[in-house]
Amino acid sequence: MLLYAAAGTGSALAEIALDWAGVPYEREVMTWEQVQARSHSRLLVANPLHQLPTLILDNGQVLTESAAIVLWLDETCPDAGLLPARGSAERLHALRWLMFLVTTVYPTFSYGDFPQRYVADETAQRELVASTKSRRKALLQQVDQAALSPWFCGEQPSMLDAYVAVMSTWSPRRPWFTQNAPRLYAIAQRADELPQVAPAMRRNRVE
Repeated sequence: MLLYAAAGTGSALAEIALDWAGVPYEREVMTWEQVQARSHSRLLVANPLHQLPTLILDNGQVLTESAAIVLWLDETCPDAGLLPARGSAERLHALRWLMFLVTTVYPTFSYGDFPQRYVADETAQRELVASTKSRRKALLQQVDQAALSPWFCGEQPSMLDAYVAVMSTWSPRRPWFTQNAPRLYAIAQRADELPQVAPAMRRNRVE
């Protein structure tokens, strides 16, 4: 099993999920410059969007999107505890906010990190970056209000906590969370120490 990965991207979430499930895999590590340039030929073949994470399964099938990888692993490794138990209120909470993170918060990075892909004018690019940053902060505060304690879904850790840990290292970064999303900050601090999470966080640290 091969995972295309780069530090500072969503591939860290796939790494954590695979580690959490105890599924062996190899990484093909790319540079941020390769990600920006869309220049990795084998990744383009596997995923024409040239996005991370992209996971090549042992049977050759391609799986993209971090949430899809999490759900697939939860289905194939149900005892790993990536998500709360099926049929529980905690699972509904997890599914709602997992989808919110990947469909509502995550696109602010897609547009804000690569504005030139969406608008040609430099002034419009700056406006797009500013608006996505502002929107992201408002969305993160909404997620903060939804967080339970001590973990995002309550008493047991799950991949939601890994999402919080990873995404809080991206803009606006952890110091902003201390004042503006304190519940998420506390969860991220705890999740950093989880044995399922810590190795991938170390591998993907961006100085």
